[in-house]
Amino acid sequence: MQSKATRIVWIDSFAGCAVGIAMLALSPWLPTLYGLVPGLYLFIAIANLSYGLFSGSLAMTAMRSGKLSPVGINCLVLANSVWALACAVMLLATWSDATVFGAVHLVLEALFVGGLATVEFRMVRPHTSPP
Repeated sequence: MQSKATRIVWIDSFAGCAVGIAMLALSPWLPTLYGLVPGLYLFIAIANLSYGLFSGSLAMTAMRSGKLSPVGINCLVLANSVWALACAVMLLATWSDATVFGAVHLVLEALFVGGLATVEFRMVRPHTSPP
């Protein structure tokens, strides 16, 4: 049976992969709807997919070994924290060009990944095991 900590990491993985894939699938339309240049939009999509795959690898390893890597979880907490800050910086940098949809996406993503970083720090880190 999966631990609550591992389920939280799976949620992180699913969310990152789902957003990244959706953004890539909708890339012909969403950059214009968001008011973001395609390069920035693509960067956001790939970043989401990347950290979703990373957290998924941590969750899969935990399912096989029964242990969550403390180094991996620390990296995940740091990555989510940095990404929340990056979303805020991107929002400020694109404020004059972003549409309400682009601004709302960046705000919600910053809040979501910042919240994940907090939950993972408080609820997942204590359940990690050294290799």
